[in-house]
Amino acid sequence: MIEYEEKFLSSFDTSLEELIKEWEKELFFSHERISEFITTVYKRIELLRQFPYMCMDVSDLYEFQVKTYRCLLGKNYAFFYRINEEKKQLYIGRIFSTKQMVLDF
Repeated sequence: MIEYEEKFLSSFDTSLEELIKEWEKELFFSHERISEFITTVYKRIELLRQFPYMCMDVSDLYEFQVKTYRCLLGKNYAFFYRINEEKKQLYIGRIFSTKQMVLDF
């Protein structure tokens, strides 16, 4: 089985950092709870490396010009990603709250 390589866009790093700061300072989440979420994110990405098409294609739904997939993380969070078949790479975009639905990639 071919595994895809993940490439994290800077928006992924920034959004994850912002999310962690918000959880620590405003919601007072424990480090254990934050670690559990981060583990969930990376486990999902690991699955995507093996099964890149397992999430929903949302290109038409959000009028993206490039085929884009949305990966849900529980009920409240998600991230967008794109697949480069030629290079066997996944481009992972920002994590966002499904309530906010900020659509930049």
